[in-house]
Amino acid sequence: MRAIRPLALVLIALAVPLSRGAAQTCQGTAAFQDGRWRAGAFSHENTTVNDVGAGLAYGVPRSFYGAVSVDKLQAANGTGVGAAVGYQIHLSDTPFQVCPEVSAHYVSSDGTNTTEYRFGGNLGYRFGISDWFTLVPAAGVRWLSVTATSDRVTTAGPGTSGVAATGSGSEVNMEMGLVFHRSFTIVPGLLIPSQNGTKSIFTIGVSINWPSDPSR
Repeated sequence: MRAIRPLALVLIALAVPLSRGAAQTCQGTAAFQDGRWRAGAFSHENTTVNDVGAGLAYGVPRSFYGAVSVDKLQAANGTGVGAAVGYQIHLSDTPFQVCPEVSAHYVSSDGTNTTEYRFGGNLGYRFGISDWFTLVPAAGVRWLSVTATSDRVTTAGPGTSGVAATGSGSEVNMEMGLVFHRSFTIVPGLLIPSQNGTKSIFTIGVSINWPSDPSR
């Protein structure tokens, strides 16, 4: 039975997104033009997934951005670290923003290591409701590849042996960003994996932006 464990972890990894801490208009948060640094926390939940974490990001308006994150995956009792790099593309002078992005995520859990790679992008739009509140809906799609390796698989004879499992798929995410005073963001959302047998995941994130120059 233990030989099946890496396969199960691969399926769990496919269902858990990397922290969206690097995002901006294209993923529902305050823009980097209003603060190049961002710190935030997130949670992803359904009946089988419980993932919480935090991230730090830095971005140059209308250019590159990057982020790092740490998270705790309760279902697999694993600790993860991640990184993402993307580019912000504005459609002319409209409030639309598109962000292609690549990311990687590594999880270690009781002798099993899981590595995820993702490529995709998001599209977002900003609605200025008032001087202190902005609504930022966003949606995107990502393609992903996951590899899990374990050196603690029970064999028919004495001792253990290593085993590896791989998986691939895609995910669609939708967020509705609530931005207050151009710096503090609450982002509820929904993640829909393509893999058979996986359930949609409810997401929530909070973050705050601040400028590189505190005098701004």
